[in-house]
This record gives sequence, structure tokens and C-alpha cells, in this order.
Amino acid sequence: MPAYIVVSIDIHDPEAMKAYSARVPAVIKAFGGRYLARGERTTTLEGEFPLRSITILEFPSLEAAHSFWNSAE
Repeated sequence: MPAYIVVSIDIHDPEAMKAYSARVPAVIKAFGGRYLARGERTTTLEGEFPLRSITILEFPSLEAAHSFWNSAE
């Protein structure tokens, strides 16, 4: 069963984020993951939600998601 990681971040150092963003897709793929959504532009349609950069990742299993999240890479 697939598992998902949802990340909401504030980017304070765009240059560091640029370097990180260039490296991380290969790491996600190595753990069987893929991007479902990512981007800095968000819109809240209802209720309160902090507008931040949102990323949603899908992994083939909860174990794969945990392995990615806890990896040294």
C-alpha cells in the first residue's frame, strides 16, 4: 500500500534550497518514491492554513517512506 510524505516549509535561503532541490530527486527515486506535487505557490480554499512551499511524495510502502526520511542522504 502506498505511503505519503507531506512537507510544508518556509524557504529562508533560496540558494541553498536550489542546491538541495538539485540533489534530492535522485534520493527520492532511490527509495522508490516520486513527487506527486511540489511548489511554492499555494492557495487556501477553505479554513486556515499557512501558505508555504508544499511537497507531496509517494512511496510504495510505509517502510520505504520511513527509510527515505531516516536516510543519511
